[in-house]
Amino acid sequence: GNRIGDEYQRQFGFSIDINDDGTMVVTGFTDEAKNGNKTRSLRVFQLYTEFDGYRWNQVGETISAGARSERYCDAPSVSMNSDGTVVAFGSPCDPSEDTGSVQVFQLDRSSDEIPSWNTI
Repeated sequence: GNRIGDEYQRQFGFSIDINDDGTMVVTGFTDEAKNGNKTRSLRVFQLYTEFDGYRWNQVGETISAGARSERYCDAPSVSMNSDGTVVAFGSPCDPSEDTGSVQVFQLDRSSDEIPSWNTI
């Protein structure tokens, strides 16, 4: 398949997980907003078969994990369940609470639109 990548400064690929059959992968990274603030984010990709081989495509939108702390907590750690429909990310430094945090999202493909990730 195609290479999954992004800018070096975002720490894309700092934390990854893959589902049991190897067709979905999640990665955590640091994203810089237009206003200059950095956020912790994650993206999920799924492997699709095409006429000329395989291709990794993003599933749904980029999931924002909230603002990045000034302490060492750049990219969030991530985990994915066996079929890739539930992802979690954690950070030992949540700047809004001055504590660690974990957030969990479930894939929703019920719409004909782009799949979405809902907080559970």
